[in-house]
Amino acid sequence: RAYTWNGLKIFDVPGTCSFGGESDDRLAYEAAKDADIALFLLTDDAPQPSEAQRLAELKKLGKPVLGIVNVKQVLSPDRTSAKRKMDLRQLEKKIHDQSRLEEIVRQFKEFSQKNGYNFEDVPFVYSHLQSAFFSQRENDSSLYELSNFAAVENFILDKVQQDGKFIRIKTFIDAVARPMQRSIAQLYRHSAESVETWKSYGDKIKQ
Repeated sequence: RAYTWNGLKIFDVPGTCSFGGESDDRLAYEAAKDADIALFLLTDDAPQPSEAQRLAELKKLGKPVLGIVNVKQVLSPDRTSAKRKMDLRQLEKKIHDQSRLEEIVRQFKEFSQKNGYNFEDVPFVYSHLQSAFFSQRENDSSLYELSNFAAVENFILDKVQQDGKFIRIKTFIDAVARPMQRSIAQLYRHSAESVETWKSYGDKIKQ
C-alpha cells in the first residue's frame, strides 16, 4: 500500500521472514530497490537468523536504513475501558525501559556478527506502532508521545533534509543501472547459448 505523508510517498510492504512467505519477501525486496530510505522492523523479542539475512540484503542496496524496534503490547481498542488503562501502564513500563530495549538491539547486532553481518552503522529507534496509530484515530497527543513514533518521523525528515538531493540522484542512477544490468546479463546468456549452438553445429559438420 502507498501513502502520502509530508510530501513523501510511503510504501507499506508485507512482513518478511514468515513461514511460506517467500513471495512476500520478494515483493518487499523489489519495493526496497526503488525506495530512497528503508525502514526495517523488529519486535522486542528474540531475533531470528532470517531477519539478520534480510537486513543484510537490504544494506547491500546501499540505501539509508533505520531499524525500528516495535514494543509488543496490545492495547484495548476501547479508550475508555479499564483494560486500556492497564494496557497503557504496561506499555509505559516497557517503552521507558531503555536498558532492556538497548540490550535487544545489542543482542541482535552481536548475533548478526556471528553470522557474518555487520549492522553497527544501522541506527535503531524504539516505538509502539499500535499506539501511534490509535493516537491519530483518537486525536490523542499524549498517546502519540508515549508511542515515541516522533523518533521515526524525525529520522526520515532529517535524512531527507540533509541528504535528500544525493539520495534522489543515487536512486535515479540505481533505477537506470538495474535494467542495464539485467540486459547485460541477458546478453551474456544469449552469447553463451550461441557459443554452445555453434559448438554443436561444428561437431555435426565434423561428423
